[in-house]
Amino acid sequence: MNLHRISNEPKCKCLNHEIQNLRLHYGRFVVYPLSIGQAITIGTAIRRALLGEVHSTCITSAYVVGATHEYSTLKGIRESIHDILLNLKDIVLKSDILETQKGIILFNGPGIVTAEDIQLPPTVKVVDSTQYIANIETSTSIEIHITIENTKTCTLQKKIPITNGIFVLDAALKPVRNINYSIHSLGERDIRQEMLVLEVWTNGSLTPQEAISEASQNLNSLLKPLLTVDNTFESKPTFHSTSNLNNTETQDLKIDQIGNSVVSENQFNHQALLPVNVDEWLPKFNVSNGSAHLSQQDLLEKFSYLEGISIDDLQVSVRASNCLKKVGIYTVRQLLNYTPEDLFKIKHLGKKSVEQIVIALNERYGYILK
Repeated sequence: MNLHRISNEPKCKCLNHEIQNLRLHYGRFVVYPLSIGQAITIGTAIRRALLGEVHSTCITSAYVVGATHEYSTLKGIRESIHDILLNLKDIVLKSDILETQKGIILFNGPGIVTAEDIQLPPTVKVVDSTQYIANIETSTSIEIHITIENTKTCTLQKKIPITNGIFVLDAALKPVRNINYSIHSLGERDIRQEMLVLEVWTNGSLTPQEAISEASQNLNSLLKPLLTVDNTFESKPTFHSTSNLNNTETQDLKIDQIGNSVVSENQFNHQALLPVNVDEWLPKFNVSNGSAHLSQQDLLEKFSYLEGISIDDLQVSVRASNCLKKVGIYTVRQLLNYTPEDLFKIKHLGKKSVEQIVIALNERYGYILK
């Protein structure tokens, strides 16, 4: 595809769509032509919208007949109630209905209970009917009543609560499993345009194209009030200063793992940075940060998605990883603030370890540390 001779109207095209399995769809898209700086704006906004604004249909509660508490067991069933609930939470469903819906599992053993055995209303479909739920080893039966909701709210429970025999599950099943974006020069040097490459992985409840469409519509709705700003007000606005920055003691500040706020060092929870299976999710798409028209700040923004990726996923030596953590480098994004010369100054981090880090950054993420 020749992208050099193009109109000024931005377009979005799907370059690739793969169904790697029932619960893993992959799509790669290109948005072009864009003026310098627009790709970063779109990439950052669409990434956050895809990860936080796309609806998903999931099981939010379950009533297991005969279960007294989360860690109880039922006679003749291999799994505990806790394990069954975790399996139910992972079931991928799809539905266009926003209202709460019900389903039921009635199974007489012996046999394997899978997602195919869930009796659902016609408006709800199971994406992968082979998803495992439980193993009934004797001639006994199991009865589970489930509640299904369409939500974009993520509620993480440390412990599965129970109310009137009903177990409340996490609404944490996100339809977009991962997203990566990269920025590339477009056209001749004097044109100074760029294109945005988006790579999206979904859980099969919707396609990558559908995910981008919904996320874009949500962004459009979010920005719509800004089109008609109301300049009228009843009285003259008064601005009150809530803090005196000149008298405030300087603290080490960090961006949180989602990138939504700034927190102080003593509030920053490094344990919250969940490791990502880079080999499985990160695309084999080389991105060079050597574009002459991008400033260092733009480059760091371009790779902002690395904030949630643990330094362990560089897969360098344990010694090198531990040395980085001792100086407060816990994510790949934090590492981008350092030059090779800075790394040589870290105690016990030798030349070989620095070379490993530089090579890993380039090969795995396309970032050239310099």
